[in-house]
This record gives sequence, structure tokens and C-alpha cells, in this order.
Amino acid sequence: MKFNNLNIGTRLGIAFPAILFLAAIMLATALWQLGRIGEAKNVMIETTIKVGLAEQWLRGTATNGVRTVAKLKSTDLADDAYYDQEMKAVSAGISKVQKGLEARVLSEHGKLLVKAVAEQRKRYFAVRNEAFRRKAELGAGDAEVKAFLNDKFLPELDTYVRSVEAVVAYQQKLFEEASSSINALQASAQQLLLGTGIAALVCGGLFALFLTRSITQPLAHAVALAEQV
Repeated sequence: MKFNNLNIGTRLGIAFPAILFLAAIMLATALWQLGRIGEAKNVMIETTIKVGLAEQWLRGTATNGVRTVAKLKSTDLADDAYYDQEMKAVSAGISKVQKGLEARVLSEHGKLLVKAVAEQRKRYFAVRNEAFRRKAELGAGDAEVKAFLNDKFLPELDTYVRSVEAVVAYQQKLFEEASSSINALQASAQQLLLGTGIAALVCGGLFALFLTRSITQPLAHAVALAEQV
């Protein structure tokens, strides 16, 4: 059956749902893209939290490293007690940060980096405690204590700090990737909506033209016949 042979109501019943279908496609496309942008924003927020935790860990490690060196060189028992108290407080904070970061890091590479830091932290503690033991036995000015500080403790501290820096750098990289992803999704959404909008306008215009011609041409033909009679 040809479209022109259908009555006007049937033609309108076909044309309008088709236009509504195009509008529904535009709406679905918009919602889909907004969902993707929302997911990317959630990733960026989560990554921001992880960057903050990693930076806290780095600051705490650097701070305690300085205090450890100060304690190893100190000859005052009151100063030693002060450094011990401060280091314990910071270490407790780092332990909380470590647990929080371990719970939030989900990627395999991220887990490997955090695990490496945790293992390096244990080695660092072992070397630090040995340095404190030697100082307690030999005194801060002893050549062996100074050599252990320079040859053992400081390299171990540097390795520990660099392992934390690797976590910070990786999380910052993820943050930048999430930010770039949002920008790309926004540009893609604009292009996709523009494309579907133009397609809807073109299809709507063609439907309107086709429907109008299918109605007006028979009427014009009927008028022409009536005039001949």
C-alpha cells in the first residue's frame, strides 16, 4: 500500500511518532553522555582523595625523617623524648593514611605501588630502630653511629621517600587522565547532540515536506478536475 493511498489521520499517525522517536533518541543520547561524564567526575573526585592521602604520607615521612636525623645527632635526653613523641604521633597518622589508601586503590599497578611502600616502610623502621639502638649504646658522637646514619639510614630513607613519591605521581597521573576524559566526553557529547539534532531537524523537515505534498497534491488534482467539470 502506497503512503499516498492512506488517509490523512493514518499519515499523521505515522509521521508524528517518527518525529517523537527522533526526539527520544536525542534525549537518550544526552542522558547517556551525562552518565558517562558523571562517572568520570566520580573517578576524578576519588583520585583527588587518593592524591591527598598519598601526599599526606609523603609529608609525614619527610617530617619524621628529619626528626629521626635530629634525634640521632641529639645529645639531650629531653630533646630525644620530644622527637619520640612527635614521631609516634606522625607514624600513627601515616598508618591511618596507609589503611585508607590501601582500601581505595583498586588498580593492579596502584596496589603494587602501595604494597611496595608498605614493605619499604618496614625496612625503613628496621634500619631506624637499629640506628637508635646504636646511638643508645655508643652515643650520638660515635663514629660508628655517624657512619650508620650516612651509609645506611639516609639511603633507606631516600628509598622510602621515593617509593611514596611514586604513589603520588601515579595518582596524579590518574587525576590528569580523569580530567582529560571529562573534557573529551564533553566535546564528544556536544558533537553527538549536534549531530542527532541536525539529523532530527532534517528528518522532521523531510517528513513534513513529504506529508504536506502527499496531502496537497491530491487536493490540487481534485481541484483541477473540479474546474474541468
